[in-house]
Amino acid sequence: MATTLNNIQIKKNNWVDIYSLASITVGSSLIITNIGSNVINAVEKDTIPEYGDGYIKIITGGTFGSWVNITSGSKKIWLKSLGGDSIVNVQEV
Repeated sequence: MATTLNNIQIKKNNWVDIYSLASITVGSSLIITNIGSNVINAVEKDTIPEYGDGYIKIITGGTFGSWVNITSGSKKIWLKSLGGDSIVNVQEV
């Protein structure tokens, strides 16, 4: 069963480690849902992303937003909001 945590604000153009912000052990399985109004870039990497690192977009969408499933054993997950601040909901699964 998933443990839903408080919503977390993701600042515009600032990479943040979602595991640190959510106080979750790195490598835990997560579901990250973008419930804000701006697109978020996500990168799996041990260190803060650099220019040219690949990323996925967590778009906004509909009533429930768009989500990404992070499998156990992953590296740190870095998020950055584009266009303005956004909000994610994090569930540990």
